[in-house]
Amino acid sequence: MIEEIKNVSSLLRIWHRKYIYHIISILILSIISAFFTFAESACVQKITSQLVKPEFQNSTLFQFLSKYIPWLNKEVRLLVIFFIFIEIVIALLSYYQHYVLSVLHIRSVADLENSLLGNLINQKENFFRTISYAEIINRVNTDIARIVGRRKSMATIILQSCFVSGYIIYFSMSSIWLTIVILFAALASILATLQITSRAKNADREFLHSDDSVKKDIEDYVRLHSDIVIGGKQHSIFRKFHKRQDIRRVNFLKYSNLEGFLLPISTLGYMLAFGCMVFILTFDTSIDSNVDVSLVPVMIMVLPQIFQRTRFIVLHAFEISRSESSVLRLLQFATNHDWEFDSEVPQKPGQLRLENLSFAIINGNEVSVDLIRDVKLVFEPRKFVTIVGTAGSGKSTLINLVLGRLVQTEGKILFNGQETNFENRSSIFGYMTQSTSCFDGSIAENLDISTDPNTEHSELFSRAEYSLRDSGLIHVLIDKGLSMYPKMLNLEGLEDLRMQINTVLNRRFYQNDSSYLDTDSHGIFSKITSSLNLDLTWEDNLLTSVNTHSLDSEIIRDSILECMESYPSIEKEIAISGLNYSIGREGTKLSGGQRQLVAFCRTILTERPVLVFDEPTSALDPSHKSLLIKTLQKHSKSKLVIVITHDKEVAFSSDKIVLLDSGQVKAVLDGNEFARKYPGFFD
Repeated sequence: MIEEIKNVSSLLRIWHRKYIYHIISILILSIISAFFTFAESACVQKITSQLVKPEFQNSTLFQFLSKYIPWLNKEVRLLVIFFIFIEIVIALLSYYQHYVLSVLHIRSVADLENSLLGNLINQKENFFRTISYAEIINRVNTDIARIVGRRKSMATIILQSCFVSGYIIYFSMSSIWLTIVILFAALASILATLQITSRAKNADREFLHSDDSVKKDIEDYVRLHSDIVIGGKQHSIFRKFHKRQDIRRVNFLKYSNLEGFLLPISTLGYMLAFGCMVFILTFDTSIDSNVDVSLVPVMIMVLPQIFQRTRFIVLHAFEISRSESSVLRLLQFATNHDWEFDSEVPQKPGQLRLENLSFAIINGNEVSVDLIRDVKLVFEPRKFVTIVGTAGSGKSTLINLVLGRLVQTEGKILFNGQETNFENRSSIFGYMTQSTSCFDGSIAENLDISTDPNTEHSELFSRAEYSLRDSGLIHVLIDKGLSMYPKMLNLEGLEDLRMQINTVLNRRFYQNDSSYLDTDSHGIFSKITSSLNLDLTWEDNLLTSVNTHSLDSEIIRDSILECMESYPSIEKEIAISGLNYSIGREGTKLSGGQRQLVAFCRTILTERPVLVFDEPTSALDPSHKSLLIKTLQKHSKSKLVIVITHDKEVAFSSDKIVLLDSGQVKAVLDGNEFARKYPGFFD
């Protein structure tokens, strides 16, 4: 399974061993269909032959029945029943062929999507600098459909070829001249079509390239929407965008016009064959006249089908040919290195050593530019190390080299004395990016991507509880969980918590009203029970006898959170409900700091021996930043923790500070030494 996913080039081929059952099924169905089309033609001719016999035409019965039911003699009746049976069988075969093709199509799509996803997520960082995400999505949408369609096209070609073969064999047994005429007209139509499709293929390639450019521009402009609007650049942007669209329109119409010529060519071929048929039947006296007449309805029925099916063959052959450009486009997504799924995670921390590490790129003037130069570093296990430096000093580039997202020009990266490679680094490093990427799903899915969204999250909470509490994310879960719905009817301690919350909030409502002390006079606690209403949110369940319209929502929420601290079991259930909270596309329902906490805990949960964080506190308030620093220090007792930061407080909380300057290590010092040597660095 994994090997098939890795090898995207094999899945791009038309024939693949995974689909042998479907291919054989289609082949068998095609042969059976050809046999029944042959029988269909023979049956139509036989019925016609019976109806034009002289003795039958001269009978009184024929004269009567010709007005109403002209075929109702015994032999004709049997032939018509047989003809209906044949048509039913052909219809059933067509249905099953469609079903097999549909199964083949959706399975091919799924396999190719899996392969492309695996290859894309294992690409190195340089790859995503040469192609935009919009181009990737555009290719996935357009090119997968074309490539998968090739198998359907090939199956259609086999099927239609069998149909046409059945017709041709039948006519060759009836009239060799008719067969020659049909073949000649069909061949002329095919050659003309091929001439057009060869030109259309180049036009299609140009259209795909221009369509990629349009999608890339959309992504760029959406990403820069604030700069465009604030800078008043809308008009200039649209002028530039319209030029891109005009280029695409010209390329598309060029391709579309060429494709449009295919239908008239097929029609002209049919007209040519029909005219030749009439000529032969009129002037070829060597053929028995009864046979000639009986062939006419067969020709009228079958001739359009022959050319329609021939046209299908040519068009699907064109689709296969056209998809070659899509194959080349998707092959660019294939990785040129090996990669593994679910590598074994080392259980013990180890030393990370960088030996003479260098990295260079070639700029537009073909000149090599060094971004990292001869870096020698040793990161000891169970340490908290920060990497600092000015913008452009090489911090992120160095980390990308360590993680394998970039490939070093020179040098080695060793973990526990063994050289690391792209394949095993995923089992060594946990990484939190500066962008704190989130996807459209629940908080649980964003904490652990392998989480099933339809399952309970008690196990995930138990596994992550310490990290959730240490980082402060537990407060986010409780806050979001209060807006979710409970899934149990009774909960121990609920009655007491409700009473406490209602007491606190009603005190705020009644303020200094001395009569409030006589709680029975207000009946405040009379409706409080230990049961939950599954149709109400947690918050509404906790507020049973409070006039919430008179109190600020922030006061209500703060009071609930304050009271809940004394009821850890209820707090846990609400937090587990909070794991189901959907955060929206790219986490838009969370604040920047909340997204950062989710990404931070996700990295902790990888349980890798080396944890790498890129600016993990940039969006946090002081209280959460303090919690995060303590969590980093805690995990550095059992793992190696590396943090890129511009934050003074984070840097001076670490065991060692690595200072980078112009891609080189300038100093490796502890906090006190760094403060003495570079006193104004963070100012």
